[in-house]
Amino acid sequence: MNTLWGDTLEKTFYTKCKEEKMLGCAASVMFSDGSVWASAHGNHGSIPLTTDMLYDMGSSSKTMIASLIFMLEDEGLLSIEDTLYSYLSPIEDIPSGIRIKHLMGHTSGVFSYTNHPDFSTTINNDVSKFWHPDSILATFLNPPNFAIGTHYRYSNTGYILLGQVIERIENKPLNQVLSERIFNPLGLAHMYLDQYDTYADVKTGAWLSETSYYDEDFVSFMSSAWAAGGIVTKPQDCARYAHALGSGQLFEGNVTNRLFSNSNEVSGSESYGYGAIKTIYNNHVYIGHDGRTIQNAEMEYSIDSDFSLVILNLDYNYYYEVRRLKFKMLDLMEYIEATNDSLSAP
Repeated sequence: MNTLWGDTLEKTFYTKCKEEKMLGCAASVMFSDGSVWASAHGNHGSIPLTTDMLYDMGSSSKTMIASLIFMLEDEGLLSIEDTLYSYLSPIEDIPSGIRIKHLMGHTSGVFSYTNHPDFSTTINNDVSKFWHPDSILATFLNPPNFAIGTHYRYSNTGYILLGQVIERIENKPLNQVLSERIFNPLGLAHMYLDQYDTYADVKTGAWLSETSYYDEDFVSFMSSAWAAGGIVTKPQDCARYAHALGSGQLFEGNVTNRLFSNSNEVSGSESYGYGAIKTIYNNHVYIGHDGRTIQNAEMEYSIDSDFSLVILNLDYNYYYEVRRLKFKMLDLMEYIEATNDSLSAP
């Protein structure tokens, strides 16, 4: 299907990138037949972008942390009903009684460290400083936002805590667990936990304006992201991962039931379950997650049509532009898959 439909995808992708005035963007698709298409437009500074460069997944990484938790549950090593302090020592401003499921679904009430008034200034003041998760928790927490389990509020801190739980159970660093349980089994040779894994691939930066391109190794921010959003990837590896997640290759049971056995509506068409977002768009159901660093990411898997789509964009704060591109590409992909089905019918 990538050979048959690649030109159509390329034209639509390029035209919409131009329409949205994007200075750098990559996309990839894994079709229902397992073939992969990928493309990149714009520049990495003065160098043309390619699909062999690394881009930020941002909070799309949370789907991997949730998947690791379900893998450990399948092996009897934990339950999502377990309390956090069954595995970690008490931490100031993190109350007792929080369960793993509360952290996964953002209903713990735990204050999100990225909302701390000092976070951005501190991170930007020394971009070369490496932030360990313990230092993040010791520096950027405030008291809880609400009582455990009573509301939904997105918290990056919850996923830092989940990363620590995974390390405690596995007795290994998180980047090693990700490699052994997800990256290597799925053949994702160009997916890494930034600032923890070493790699030779070119890592992209971000267009802060039409004339300003940020191309430094943002150690402080990417190390602070860790389990909350620190994974970097080539577009085609991200599409393969999204397909594996949505098609049920990572953990036992029905994916939709497992990820959304308890969910909260975040908009009229989106609900947040355990580390993933379910979107209903044009009568189709998608599983995925978005991500925001100084880049922008969108990742979706079509439950109905068995394809994945990822958009990885370098234009700072282009949230709505990237979403519009995503929906344009989803419409095209649904048409492609439906057309291919009719052509293949006897």
